[in-house]
Amino acid sequence: MIAHDVLNTLLAATLDASLTLGVVLALRLPLRRAFGAQAAYALWLALPAALLAMWLPAPEHSPLATLPVLPSVSIQVSSAFASANAAMLRWDVPSWIFATWLMGMFAFAARLLWQQQRYVRSLGRLIAGSDGTMRAENDEAGPALIGAWRPRIVLPRDFEARFDARERELVLAHERLHRARGDAQINALVALCRCVQWFNPLVHYAAICLRIDQEIACDAHVIARFPETRRCYADAMLKAQRVGESRQELRLPAGCHWPSSHPLKERILMLKFPVLTERRRRLAHVVVVALLFGAGYASWAAQPGTASPTQASASSLAHGQIALAGEAPVVADKPATSIQLGELQNIAPSADISYRRMTPPSYPPEAKHAHVGAKVVLKVLIDTEGRVKSAEVEKIALIGEPRPDPVDGKTADKATLTAMFADVAKTAVRSWSYQPGMKGGKPTEGYALIPIDFSMDHCDADKPCSDKAKPAPAKVTGKKATHA
Repeated sequence: MIAHDVLNTLLAATLDASLTLGVVLALRLPLRRAFGAQAAYALWLALPAALLAMWLPAPEHSPLATLPVLPSVSIQVSSAFASANAAMLRWDVPSWIFATWLMGMFAFAARLLWQQQRYVRSLGRLIAGSDGTMRAENDEAGPALIGAWRPRIVLPRDFEARFDARERELVLAHERLHRARGDAQINALVALCRCVQWFNPLVHYAAICLRIDQEIACDAHVIARFPETRRCYADAMLKAQRVGESRQELRLPAGCHWPSSHPLKERILMLKFPVLTERRRRLAHVVVVALLFGAGYASWAAQPGTASPTQASASSLAHGQIALAGEAPVVADKPATSIQLGELQNIAPSADISYRRMTPPSYPPEAKHAHVGAKVVLKVLIDTEGRVKSAEVEKIALIGEPRPDPVDGKTADKATLTAMFADVAKTAVRSWSYQPGMKGGKPTEGYALIPIDFSMDHCDADKPCSDKAKPAPAKVTGKKATHA
Protein backbone atom coordinates (compact mmCIF):
# COMPACT_ATOMS: atom_id res chain seq x y z
CA MET A 1 0.00 0.00 0.00
CA ILE A 2 2.88 2.35 0.69
CA ALA A 3 4.17 1.79 -2.85
CA HIS A 4 0.71 2.47 -4.26
CA ASP A 5 0.34 5.71 -2.28
CA VAL A 6 3.81 6.88 -3.30
CA LEU A 7 3.08 6.19 -6.97
CA ASN A 8 -0.23 8.06 -6.78
CA THR A 9 1.49 11.06 -5.20
CA LEU A 10 4.31 10.86 -7.74
CA LEU A 11 1.83 10.76 -10.63
CA ALA A 12 -0.06 13.80 -9.32
CA ALA A 13 3.19 15.72 -8.74
CA THR A 14 4.47 14.78 -12.21
CA LEU A 15 1.35 16.08 -13.94
CA ASP A 16 1.34 19.25 -11.85
CA ALA A 17 5.07 19.88 -12.34
CA SER A 18 4.93 19.22 -16.09
CA LEU A 19 2.07 21.65 -16.64
CA THR A 20 3.76 24.31 -14.50
CA LEU A 21 7.12 23.86 -16.20
CA GLY A 22 5.47 24.10 -19.60
CA VAL A 23 4.04 27.51 -18.66
CA VAL A 24 7.36 28.69 -17.18
CA LEU A 25 9.33 27.62 -20.25
CA ALA A 26 6.86 29.43 -22.50
CA LEU A 27 7.00 32.68 -20.48
CA ARG A 28 10.65 32.93 -19.39
CA LEU A 29 12.03 34.56 -22.56
CA PRO A 30 9.16 37.06 -23.07
CA LEU A 31 9.36 37.96 -19.39
CA ARG A 32 13.13 38.45 -19.60
CA ARG A 33 12.82 40.77 -22.57
CA ALA A 34 10.01 42.78 -20.94
CA PHE A 35 11.12 42.92 -17.31
CA GLY A 36 14.72 41.77 -17.13
CA ALA A 37 16.65 38.61 -16.33
CA GLN A 38 15.90 38.63 -12.61
CA ALA A 39 12.15 38.49 -13.25
CA ALA A 40 12.64 35.47 -15.53
CA TYR A 41 14.72 33.74 -12.82
CA ALA A 42 12.10 34.49 -10.14
CA LEU A 43 9.44 32.91 -12.36
CA TRP A 44 10.89 29.47 -11.56
CA LEU A 45 9.39 29.83 -8.08
CA ALA A 46 6.11 28.88 -9.76
CA LEU A 47 7.10 25.21 -9.51
CA PRO A 48 7.46 25.05 -5.70
CA ALA A 49 4.38 27.28 -5.40
CA ALA A 50 2.32 24.82 -7.44
CA LEU A 51 3.66 21.73 -5.63
CA LEU A 52 3.13 23.25 -2.17
CA ALA A 53 -0.42 24.20 -3.12
CA MET A 54 -1.15 20.50 -3.70
CA TRP A 55 -0.80 19.91 0.05
CA LEU A 56 -3.21 22.64 1.09
CA PRO A 57 -6.72 21.57 2.17
CA ALA A 58 -8.83 20.89 -0.89
CA PRO A 59 -11.48 23.47 -1.83
CA GLU A 60 -14.99 22.65 -0.70
CA HIS A 61 -16.10 22.85 -4.32
CA SER A 62 -13.41 22.75 -6.98
CA PRO A 63 -13.47 26.11 -8.83
CA LEU A 64 -12.18 24.36 -11.95
CA ALA A 65 -14.85 21.68 -11.96
CA THR A 66 -16.93 21.84 -15.13
CA LEU A 67 -18.65 18.45 -15.13
CA PRO A 68 -22.11 18.16 -13.54
CA VAL A 69 -22.36 16.19 -10.31
CA LEU A 70 -23.76 12.75 -11.10
CA PRO A 71 -25.79 10.71 -8.62
CA SER A 72 -23.29 7.89 -8.51
CA VAL A 73 -20.22 6.41 -10.12
CA SER A 74 -18.64 3.01 -10.06
CA ILE A 75 -15.03 2.02 -9.83
CA GLN A 76 -14.17 -1.14 -11.73
CA VAL A 77 -10.76 -2.72 -11.47
CA SER A 78 -9.83 -5.11 -14.22
CA SER A 79 -8.46 -8.42 -12.91
CA ALA A 80 -5.90 -10.02 -15.21
CA PHE A 81 -5.24 -13.41 -13.80
CA ALA A 82 -7.62 -16.13 -15.01
CA SER A 83 -5.00 -18.17 -16.90
CA ALA A 84 -2.34 -20.48 -15.49
CA ASN A 85 0.03 -19.70 -18.37
CA ALA A 86 0.27 -16.05 -17.24
CA ALA A 87 2.60 -16.48 -14.29
CA MET A 88 4.04 -13.02 -14.74
CA LEU A 89 0.67 -11.54 -13.77
CA ARG A 90 1.25 -12.75 -10.22
CA TRP A 91 3.34 -9.62 -9.78
CA ASP A 92 1.37 -6.66 -8.48
CA VAL A 93 1.83 -4.01 -11.19
CA PRO A 94 2.28 -1.04 -8.82
CA SER A 95 4.99 -3.02 -7.00
CA TRP A 96 7.26 -3.51 -10.00
CA ILE A 97 6.60 0.02 -11.21
CA PHE A 98 7.56 1.28 -7.75
CA ALA A 99 10.71 -0.86 -7.77
CA THR A 100 11.66 0.43 -11.22
CA TRP A 101 11.17 4.02 -10.11
CA LEU A 102 13.28 3.45 -6.98
CA MET A 103 16.12 1.86 -8.95
CA GLY A 104 16.08 4.68 -11.49
CA MET A 105 16.10 7.31 -8.74
CA PHE A 106 19.08 5.78 -6.93
CA ALA A 107 20.94 5.23 -10.21
CA PHE A 108 20.45 8.85 -11.25
CA ALA A 109 21.45 10.07 -7.77
CA ALA A 110 24.64 7.98 -8.00
CA ARG A 111 25.41 9.54 -11.38
CA LEU A 112 25.02 13.09 -10.05
CA LEU A 113 27.12 12.26 -6.99
CA TRP A 114 29.85 10.89 -9.28
CA GLN A 115 29.76 14.11 -11.33
CA GLN A 116 30.08 16.21 -8.17
CA GLN A 117 33.03 14.21 -6.86
CA ARG A 118 34.71 14.18 -10.25
CA TYR A 119 34.54 17.97 -10.46
CA VAL A 120 35.88 18.41 -6.93
CA ARG A 121 38.76 15.99 -7.60
CA SER A 122 39.64 17.89 -10.77
CA LEU A 123 40.34 20.99 -8.70
CA GLY A 124 43.29 19.37 -7.02
CA ARG A 125 44.39 20.51 -3.58
CA LEU A 126 42.53 23.60 -2.29
CA ILE A 127 44.45 26.34 -0.48
CA ALA A 128 42.70 28.96 1.63
CA GLY A 129 43.15 32.51 0.30
CA SER A 130 43.45 35.72 2.26
CA ASP A 131 40.06 37.00 1.06
CA GLY A 132 38.01 34.06 2.33
CA THR A 133 38.16 32.19 -0.98
CA MET A 134 39.92 28.96 -1.93
CA ARG A 135 42.67 28.62 -4.52
CA ALA A 136 42.65 25.47 -6.64
CA GLU A 137 45.88 23.67 -7.40
CA ASN A 138 44.74 23.44 -11.02
CA ASP A 139 45.19 26.64 -13.08
CA GLU A 140 42.18 25.68 -15.21
CA ALA A 141 39.74 25.37 -12.29
CA GLY A 142 37.10 27.92 -11.35
CA PRO A 143 35.84 30.46 -10.80
CA ALA A 144 33.12 28.41 -9.12
CA LEU A 145 30.94 28.07 -6.04
CA ILE A 146 31.30 24.52 -4.73
CA GLY A 147 28.89 22.57 -2.55
CA ALA A 148 25.41 23.09 -1.13
CA TRP A 149 26.31 22.91 2.57
CA ARG A 150 28.56 25.89 3.34
CA PRO A 151 29.45 26.56 -0.31
CA ARG A 152 33.00 27.78 -0.99
CA ILE A 153 34.24 30.13 -3.69
CA VAL A 154 37.06 28.43 -5.62
CA LEU A 155 39.35 30.44 -7.90
CA PRO A 156 42.14 29.31 -10.25
CA ARG A 157 45.65 29.39 -8.85
CA ASP A 158 46.69 32.12 -11.28
CA PHE A 159 43.62 34.25 -10.53
CA GLU A 160 45.64 37.41 -9.84
CA ALA A 161 47.78 36.97 -12.94
CA ARG A 162 44.92 36.10 -15.28
CA PHE A 163 42.48 38.88 -14.25
CA ASP A 164 43.22 42.54 -13.57
CA ALA A 165 42.02 44.25 -10.38
CA ARG A 166 38.68 45.42 -11.79
CA GLU A 167 37.91 42.05 -13.34
CA ARG A 168 38.75 40.28 -10.09
CA GLU A 169 36.30 42.52 -8.29
CA LEU A 170 33.53 41.68 -10.76
CA VAL A 171 34.21 37.92 -10.69
CA LEU A 172 34.14 37.89 -6.89
CA ALA A 173 30.95 39.97 -6.88
CA HIS A 174 29.37 37.43 -9.22
CA GLU A 175 30.29 34.40 -7.10
CA ARG A 176 29.44 36.10 -3.80
CA LEU A 177 26.02 36.98 -5.17
CA HIS A 178 25.47 33.31 -6.04
CA ARG A 179 26.33 32.42 -2.46
CA ALA A 180 24.17 35.16 -0.93
CA ARG A 181 21.13 34.18 -2.99
CA GLY A 182 21.49 30.50 -2.15
CA ASP A 183 21.92 29.49 -5.78
CA ALA A 184 24.11 26.52 -4.86
CA GLN A 185 21.37 25.18 -2.58
CA ILE A 186 18.77 25.80 -5.29
CA ASN A 187 20.85 23.78 -7.76
CA ALA A 188 21.13 20.98 -5.23
CA LEU A 189 17.33 20.93 -4.86
CA VAL A 190 17.00 20.89 -8.64
CA ALA A 191 19.34 17.89 -8.71
CA LEU A 192 17.12 16.18 -6.13
CA CYS A 193 14.03 16.86 -8.26
CA ARG A 194 15.81 15.39 -11.27
CA CYS A 195 16.47 12.22 -9.26
CA VAL A 196 12.83 11.87 -8.23
CA GLN A 197 11.59 12.72 -11.73
CA TRP A 198 14.36 10.91 -13.62
CA PHE A 199 11.79 9.59 -16.12
CA ASN A 200 10.48 13.06 -17.03
CA PRO A 201 12.55 14.66 -19.85
CA LEU A 202 10.83 18.01 -19.29
CA VAL A 203 12.35 18.26 -15.81
CA HIS A 204 15.89 17.72 -17.17
CA TYR A 205 15.42 20.30 -19.92
CA ALA A 206 13.93 22.77 -17.43
CA ALA A 207 16.96 22.28 -15.15
CA ILE A 208 19.26 23.41 -17.99
CA CYS A 209 17.11 26.48 -18.67
CA LEU A 210 17.00 27.36 -14.97
CA ARG A 211 20.81 27.35 -14.75
CA ILE A 212 20.96 29.67 -17.76
CA ASP A 213 18.45 32.07 -16.22
CA GLN A 214 20.35 31.88 -12.95
CA GLU A 215 23.63 32.98 -14.52
CA ILE A 216 22.05 35.72 -16.61
CA ALA A 217 20.16 37.05 -13.58
CA CYS A 218 23.41 37.11 -11.62
CA ASP A 219 25.10 39.01 -14.48
CA ALA A 220 22.25 41.54 -14.56
CA HIS A 221 22.49 42.13 -10.81
CA VAL A 222 26.22 42.74 -10.94
CA ILE A 223 25.84 45.13 -13.89
CA ALA A 224 23.10 46.98 -12.00
CA ARG A 225 25.65 47.54 -9.21
CA PHE A 226 28.48 48.48 -11.58
CA PRO A 227 26.78 49.88 -14.72
CA GLU A 228 29.98 51.46 -15.99
CA THR A 229 31.83 48.11 -16.19
CA ARG A 230 29.90 46.37 -19.00
CA ARG A 231 32.94 46.01 -21.28
CA CYS A 232 35.17 44.97 -18.40
CA TYR A 233 32.58 42.44 -17.24
CA ALA A 234 32.38 40.95 -20.75
CA ASP A 235 36.18 40.59 -20.81
CA ALA A 236 36.07 38.85 -17.42
CA MET A 237 33.45 36.41 -18.71
CA LEU A 238 35.57 35.60 -21.76
CA LYS A 239 38.65 34.97 -19.62
CA ALA A 240 36.66 32.82 -17.18
CA GLN A 241 35.29 30.88 -20.12
CA ARG A 242 38.79 30.19 -21.46
CA VAL A 243 39.83 28.90 -18.06
CA GLY A 244 37.34 26.05 -18.32
CA GLU A 245 37.66 25.25 -22.02
CA SER A 246 39.49 22.00 -21.29
CA ARG A 247 36.87 21.06 -18.68
CA GLN A 248 33.76 21.23 -20.83
CA GLU A 249 32.60 17.74 -19.94
CA LEU A 250 32.68 18.39 -16.18
CA ARG A 251 29.37 19.01 -14.42
CA LEU A 252 28.69 20.51 -10.99
CA PRO A 253 25.21 19.49 -9.75
CA ALA A 254 25.55 21.20 -6.34
CA GLY A 255 27.19 24.55 -7.01
CA CYS A 256 27.65 27.26 -9.64
CA HIS A 257 30.42 27.68 -12.20
CA TRP A 258 31.05 29.25 -15.61
CA PRO A 259 31.00 26.21 -17.93
CA SER A 260 31.17 26.45 -21.67
CA SER A 261 27.69 24.92 -21.85
CA HIS A 262 26.25 28.25 -20.78
CA PRO A 263 25.29 30.44 -23.78
CA LEU A 264 28.13 32.95 -23.52
CA LYS A 265 26.90 34.92 -26.53
CA GLU A 266 23.46 35.29 -24.94
CA ARG A 267 25.00 36.44 -21.66
CA ILE A 268 27.12 39.06 -23.40
CA LEU A 269 24.14 40.31 -25.41
CA MET A 270 22.18 40.72 -22.17
CA LEU A 271 24.87 43.12 -20.95
CA LYS A 272 23.62 45.63 -23.53
CA PHE A 273 20.17 45.81 -21.95
CA PRO A 274 19.62 49.00 -19.95
CA VAL A 275 19.18 48.80 -16.20
CA LEU A 276 15.49 48.73 -15.25
CA THR A 277 13.96 51.90 -13.89
CA GLU A 278 12.41 51.81 -10.42
CA ARG A 279 8.92 51.93 -11.89
CA ARG A 280 9.59 49.05 -14.26
CA ARG A 281 11.20 47.06 -11.46
CA ARG A 282 8.08 47.43 -9.31
CA LEU A 283 5.89 46.41 -12.23
CA ALA A 284 8.09 43.35 -12.71
CA HIS A 285 7.55 42.40 -9.05
CA VAL A 286 3.79 42.71 -9.47
CA VAL A 287 3.77 40.59 -12.63
CA VAL A 288 5.94 37.85 -11.11
CA VAL A 289 3.90 37.71 -7.89
CA ALA A 290 0.69 37.50 -9.93
CA LEU A 291 2.10 34.63 -12.00
CA LEU A 292 3.27 32.77 -8.88
CA PHE A 293 -0.10 33.25 -7.24
CA GLY A 294 -1.81 32.04 -10.38
CA ALA A 295 0.32 28.88 -10.49
CA GLY A 296 -0.41 28.10 -6.86
CA TYR A 297 -4.11 28.83 -7.19
CA ALA A 298 -4.49 26.69 -10.32
CA SER A 299 -2.80 23.76 -8.58
CA TRP A 300 -4.97 24.15 -5.48
CA ALA A 301 -8.21 24.65 -7.39
CA ALA A 302 -7.58 21.57 -9.53
CA GLN A 303 -7.90 19.33 -6.46
CA PRO A 304 -11.12 17.37 -6.07
CA GLY A 305 -13.74 19.24 -4.05
CA THR A 306 -15.43 18.05 -0.91
CA ALA A 307 -17.03 14.65 -1.30
CA SER A 308 -18.51 15.28 -4.71
CA PRO A 309 -19.00 11.81 -6.24
CA THR A 310 -17.64 12.89 -9.61
CA GLN A 311 -14.63 14.61 -8.05
CA ALA A 312 -13.97 11.80 -5.57
CA SER A 313 -13.85 9.29 -8.38
CA ALA A 314 -11.72 11.58 -10.56
CA SER A 315 -8.97 11.41 -7.96
CA SER A 316 -9.14 7.60 -8.19
CA LEU A 317 -8.42 7.09 -11.89
CA ALA A 318 -5.29 5.16 -11.02
CA HIS A 319 -7.44 2.46 -9.39
CA GLY A 320 -9.25 1.41 -12.55
CA GLN A 321 -11.98 2.17 -15.04
CA ILE A 322 -14.79 4.56 -14.04
CA ALA A 323 -18.28 3.92 -15.42
CA LEU A 324 -21.54 5.82 -14.97
CA ALA A 325 -24.20 4.25 -12.75
CA GLY A 326 -26.51 1.97 -14.67
CA GLU A 327 -23.96 1.18 -17.38
CA ALA A 328 -22.13 -2.12 -17.66
CA PRO A 329 -18.38 -1.73 -17.14
CA VAL A 330 -16.24 -2.66 -20.12
CA VAL A 331 -14.32 -5.68 -18.86
CA ALA A 332 -15.41 -8.28 -21.38
CA ASP A 333 -14.60 -11.90 -20.60
CA LYS A 334 -12.65 -11.02 -17.45
CA PRO A 335 -13.68 -11.27 -13.80
CA ALA A 336 -13.91 -7.88 -12.14
CA THR A 337 -13.66 -6.46 -8.66
CA SER A 338 -15.58 -3.51 -7.33
CA ILE A 339 -15.03 -1.38 -4.25
CA GLN A 340 -18.04 0.31 -2.72
CA LEU A 341 -17.56 3.14 -0.25
CA GLY A 342 -20.67 3.31 1.86
CA GLU A 343 -22.28 6.31 3.49
CA LEU A 344 -20.43 7.56 6.54
CA GLN A 345 -22.45 7.18 9.77
CA ASN A 346 -21.90 9.34 12.82
CA ILE A 347 -21.80 7.70 16.24
CA ALA A 348 -23.52 9.67 19.00
CA PRO A 349 -22.62 12.18 20.31
CA SER A 350 -20.76 12.89 17.04
CA ALA A 351 -22.63 14.98 14.51
CA ASP A 352 -22.09 16.43 11.04
CA ILE A 353 -18.92 14.46 10.25
CA SER A 354 -18.68 13.90 6.50
CA TYR A 355 -16.22 12.93 3.78
CA ARG A 356 -14.06 15.67 2.38
CA ARG A 357 -11.50 14.01 0.13
CA MET A 358 -11.12 10.30 -0.40
CA THR A 359 -9.51 7.78 -2.70
CA PRO A 360 -10.90 4.21 -2.63
CA PRO A 361 -8.42 1.57 -1.51
CA SER A 362 -6.74 -0.88 -3.85
CA TYR A 363 -8.06 -4.40 -4.07
CA PRO A 364 -5.54 -6.76 -2.38
CA PRO A 365 -3.80 -8.73 -5.17
CA GLU A 366 -3.90 -11.97 -3.13
CA ALA A 367 -7.67 -11.60 -2.73
CA LYS A 368 -8.01 -11.14 -6.50
CA HIS A 369 -6.16 -14.40 -7.09
CA ALA A 370 -8.38 -16.14 -4.52
CA HIS A 371 -11.61 -14.63 -5.97
CA VAL A 372 -12.61 -13.40 -2.51
CA GLY A 373 -14.40 -10.23 -1.41
CA ALA A 374 -15.11 -8.71 2.00
CA LYS A 375 -17.43 -6.38 3.86
CA VAL A 376 -15.51 -4.11 6.25
CA VAL A 377 -16.87 -1.57 8.73
CA LEU A 378 -14.31 0.70 10.39
CA LYS A 379 -14.77 2.78 13.53
CA VAL A 380 -12.78 5.98 12.96
CA LEU A 381 -11.99 8.84 15.33
CA ILE A 382 -11.88 12.19 13.50
CA ASP A 383 -10.06 15.11 15.15
CA THR A 384 -10.91 18.81 14.92
CA GLU A 385 -8.71 19.21 11.82
CA GLY A 386 -10.57 16.52 9.90
CA ARG A 387 -7.76 13.99 10.27
CA VAL A 388 -7.94 10.40 11.52
CA LYS A 389 -6.62 9.84 15.02
CA SER A 390 -7.46 6.15 15.13
CA ALA A 391 -9.07 3.53 12.93
CA GLU A 392 -10.30 0.16 14.20
CA VAL A 393 -12.16 -2.69 12.53
CA GLU A 394 -15.73 -2.79 13.85
CA LYS A 395 -16.91 -5.64 11.61
CA ILE A 396 -15.35 -7.68 8.84
CA ALA A 397 -16.58 -10.69 6.89
CA LEU A 398 -15.18 -12.45 3.85
CA ILE A 399 -17.39 -13.01 0.80
CA GLY A 400 -16.88 -16.30 -1.03
CA GLU A 401 -14.56 -19.24 -0.56
CA PRO A 402 -10.89 -18.83 -1.52
CA ARG A 403 -9.98 -20.56 -4.80
CA PRO A 404 -6.63 -22.22 -5.50
CA ASP A 405 -4.06 -20.04 -7.19
CA PRO A 406 -3.99 -20.80 -10.95
CA VAL A 407 -0.18 -20.92 -10.96
CA ASP A 408 0.96 -22.82 -7.88
CA GLY A 409 -2.36 -24.37 -6.84
CA LYS A 410 -2.14 -23.05 -3.28
CA THR A 411 -5.19 -21.70 -1.47
CA ALA A 412 -4.81 -18.53 0.58
CA ASP A 413 -5.62 -18.70 4.28
CA LYS A 414 -8.86 -16.97 5.32
CA ALA A 415 -7.24 -15.29 8.30
CA THR A 416 -4.51 -13.85 6.07
CA LEU A 417 -7.06 -12.55 3.56
CA THR A 418 -9.11 -11.03 6.38
CA ALA A 419 -6.03 -9.21 7.71
CA MET A 420 -5.21 -7.92 4.21
CA PHE A 421 -8.66 -6.43 3.71
CA ALA A 422 -8.48 -4.84 7.17
CA ASP A 423 -5.05 -3.33 6.46
CA VAL A 424 -5.94 -1.81 3.07
CA ALA A 425 -9.20 -0.42 4.45
CA LYS A 426 -7.49 1.21 7.46
CA THR A 427 -4.67 2.57 5.30
CA ALA A 428 -7.22 4.13 2.95
CA VAL A 429 -9.36 5.86 5.59
CA ARG A 430 -6.26 7.24 7.31
CA SER A 431 -5.27 8.95 4.06
CA TRP A 432 -8.66 10.63 3.61
CA SER A 433 -9.67 14.01 4.95
CA TYR A 434 -13.00 14.79 6.55
CA GLN A 435 -15.24 17.61 7.62
CA PRO A 436 -15.02 17.46 11.45
CA GLY A 437 -18.10 17.36 13.61
CA MET A 438 -19.42 20.64 15.03
CA LYS A 439 -20.54 21.38 18.56
CA GLY A 440 -21.53 24.84 19.66
CA GLY A 441 -20.32 26.20 16.34
CA LYS A 442 -16.80 24.83 16.87
CA PRO A 443 -15.07 21.73 15.43
CA THR A 444 -15.01 18.78 17.81
CA GLU A 445 -13.65 15.25 17.81
CA GLY A 446 -16.04 12.42 17.07
CA TYR A 447 -16.42 8.84 15.92
CA ALA A 448 -17.90 7.61 12.67
CA LEU A 449 -18.55 4.25 11.04
CA ILE A 450 -17.23 3.83 7.49
CA PRO A 451 -18.38 0.78 5.51
CA ILE A 452 -16.26 -0.45 2.60
CA ASP A 453 -17.39 -3.40 0.49
CA PHE A 454 -14.90 -5.32 -1.63
CA SER A 455 -16.81 -7.54 -4.05
CA MET A 456 -15.72 -10.02 -6.68
CA ASP A 457 -17.64 -11.16 -9.74
CA HIS A 458 -17.86 -14.90 -9.05
CA CYS A 459 -17.89 -16.75 -12.39
CA ASP A 460 -17.30 -20.42 -12.89
CA ALA A 461 -13.63 -21.26 -13.18
CA ASP A 462 -14.14 -23.00 -16.54
CA LYS A 463 -16.53 -20.42 -17.99
CA PRO A 464 -15.65 -16.82 -18.81
CA CYS A 465 -17.79 -14.00 -17.44
CA SER A 466 -20.45 -12.83 -19.84
CA ASP A 467 -21.86 -9.34 -20.02
CA LYS A 468 -24.83 -10.41 -17.90
CA ALA A 469 -22.58 -11.80 -15.19
CA LYS A 470 -20.78 -8.53 -14.59
CA PRO A 471 -21.38 -6.92 -11.19
CA ALA A 472 -23.68 -3.95 -10.85
CA PRO A 473 -21.93 -0.58 -10.50
CA ALA A 474 -20.94 0.34 -6.95
CA LYS A 475 -21.76 3.70 -5.46
CA VAL A 476 -19.22 6.10 -4.01
CA THR A 477 -21.14 8.27 -1.58
CA GLY A 478 -19.67 11.43 -0.16
CA LYS A 479 -22.81 13.14 1.15
CA LYS A 480 -23.35 13.89 4.81
CA ALA A 481 -25.11 11.12 6.71
CA THR A 482 -27.90 11.34 9.19
CA HIS A 483 -26.98 10.85 12.82
CA ALA A 484 -26.67 7.26 13.92
